[in-house]
Amino acid sequence: RGLGDVYKRQPEIRIESGSSRVDRLAIAPDSSTLVTVGWRDDLAWWDLEDISAPIVRISGRRAVFSADGATLATVTRDGYSIIWDTDTRTERLRIQHGDQSFGSSMAISPDGTILALTYGIDDFENAVSLWDAKNGAHLGVLSGHKQSIWSVAFSPDGRTLASSSADGSLRLWNVASRRELMSLGEGGASLAHLRFSPDGSYLVGGTPPFASSGEIRIIHAPPARFERSNPTVIP
Repeated sequence: RGLGDVYKRQPEIRIESGSSRVDRLAIAPDSSTLVTVGWRDDLAWWDLEDISAPIVRISGRRAVFSADGATLATVTRDGYSIIWDTDTRTERLRIQHGDQSFGSSMAISPDGTILALTYGIDDFENAVSLWDAKNGAHLGVLSGHKQSIWSVAFSPDGRTLASSSADGSLRLWNVASRRELMSLGEGGASLAHLRFSPDGSYLVGGTPPFASSGEIRIIHAPPARFERSNPTVIP
């Protein structure tokens, strides 16, 4: 099931998204489904075995799959997050955020149990908010950045969260204790689109929107060294 089986029948798939512009894509780990994120349109969740129509259209601006493939998290434009069961393709949980405009950046832990969100355009707190993706409980905040947060990413084991900010810093957090493990100033300058390598030894980031260069930074910081030494930044 997934793209491998589809490509045995045809070499190329073209999807008419129905959006005026597609800004982001999220593909399931097993390549069976895809979420397209339009500029001012609803999210569209597609079954790649049948692209005649989306599984569902979702009011939202962000979407991310958990690494185990069991969970899809989306953030709406009107103040809540939705946790989806990818097996049944149904809504599992709806988390209300009230008047808070979440969704400028988001990540979900590899096992789909913790959702990390930042504020949207009204980012006055400059903090990461953690939510229980099983029952909707607010788990706390990670505070320390001085300006808007560009990106957040969980390590492969789910124990560490990385966050980068317009203040030029990159911070690593212990998810369970919500304590900061380290802050990297120079190496975190203008980093966005954070991603950990599969073994967790490297963190990769690119320049944020409207940056003057297309620089990519690779940061070598194995988990065992987080609390006792500085990482190596490879420009």
